[in-house]
Amino acid sequence: MKKMIKLFTMILVIVVSVSIMPFSDILAVSIGKVTDSTTLDAAYGFTPRFIPGVTQAVPFGMTNYAEDHWSNDEDVLDMSERQSVRITSNAQKGNVGVRYDNVGTYQGQIVDLKLTLEDFAAFRPSGTYKGRPTYPTILFWTTSIRAQPQSNAFKGLKWGFQFYIHGTNTPLKVKLHNTFQDMDNKEYMVLNDGQGIDQVYLSRDSYLQVSGNKVYCPDSQLSSNGDKQHWTTILGESSYFSFTYGRSQDDEKDFSTKLGSRSFYWWVFTGEAVAKFSTPPISEQIDGTSQITVHVDDEFSYEINTTIPQESSGSYYSFFKVKDIVADCFNINRASISVLDDAGKNVTNKFNINVTGQTVTFDLKNTADSSFYGKSYKFTIPCRKIKGYDVSRWANRIPNNSSISTDRGTMNSNTVYTSITHNIISSAVNGTI
Repeated sequence: MKKMIKLFTMILVIVVSVSIMPFSDILAVSIGKVTDSTTLDAAYGFTPRFIPGVTQAVPFGMTNYAEDHWSNDEDVLDMSERQSVRITSNAQKGNVGVRYDNVGTYQGQIVDLKLTLEDFAAFRPSGTYKGRPTYPTILFWTTSIRAQPQSNAFKGLKWGFQFYIHGTNTPLKVKLHNTFQDMDNKEYMVLNDGQGIDQVYLSRDSYLQVSGNKVYCPDSQLSSNGDKQHWTTILGESSYFSFTYGRSQDDEKDFSTKLGSRSFYWWVFTGEAVAKFSTPPISEQIDGTSQITVHVDDEFSYEINTTIPQESSGSYYSFFKVKDIVADCFNINRASISVLDDAGKNVTNKFNINVTGQTVTFDLKNTADSSFYGKSYKFTIPCRKIKGYDVSRWANRIPNNSSISTDRGTMNSNTVYTSITHNIISSAVNGTI
């Protein structure tokens, strides 16, 4: 009986101890340094990015007061690529940010990103600097995905990334990576787990330090965007994640005193990572679906989709090849084979395309071309059934799949199926057949 009481007491102590632990300690994010042999899973190859001429930035909750558009270094800030918000109330939490429409394509689906300032622990009262009023201000960029909070003005700024199906408010779950650059001068990031964050990586010789879910620069050392010692790469699968970003020197100050400076810091991220990626996954469709029935005389297209991670120059592929073997009951329309990137640009000329019998290959001409990386691609192969060809050996369910090969291995796609009919396939267009 005494043993049972003692066991019950131990269990109770454990339960109580866990119940009072901070949530972040129970669900600790896995954070570690890469090694020379680390290869990241290219299934996380997608990263949101601002695509010039394609991405549309739609700010919300901005105040854009002209008297907020100056800094220590610049008498008047160039606001042609930025908008501003003056923080004066807790009511602004969750109501300030930018929606970026079309930040890339994930598995054939165009993605929108909503960046929101979700929370802050405190903001400093307005004051004066060099005889001018200064208010707690945040700058949001409209030509890249980033924000610039005013230094010494805020504690505990929490940012939310929400992904949507393009043009809707329907959340979209994506497998992605983000690499935050230039974490210096006592800046820190606190990651919130339970949001699909699978792994966080620092460089092999990282200058950053880790405490629980917190990554931070321990001192005043400065860095540049390209300094990987100050990079943090996040891999995750979710429609939403959030993080808190700040500066320890701001957190340590008395926020009852008024603002007396006018400088800004920022967080910014890239599609590059602290290690190279594996061969990217590949998916296939037929005219936008996984199986299709086409009329014997109609053309259809195999569509091969992949996302190429943004690689650092030292991690480019030594070769890259897409391969598809088309069933011999189909003619291949060689003249219409094409490749489009996720900006809709025709990039067929980046590849040597070869059709030998029923085998179609796309060989990347220049693997050192930096513009190839960090984008999604659709390879299209138009086909039509050969008249009189008997498809009974496939039971009129003709399969097709494809593959990608690099110096890091080969990835195979899913299988899609085509069925042939001699019946008329009709569709209503504007009320007519």
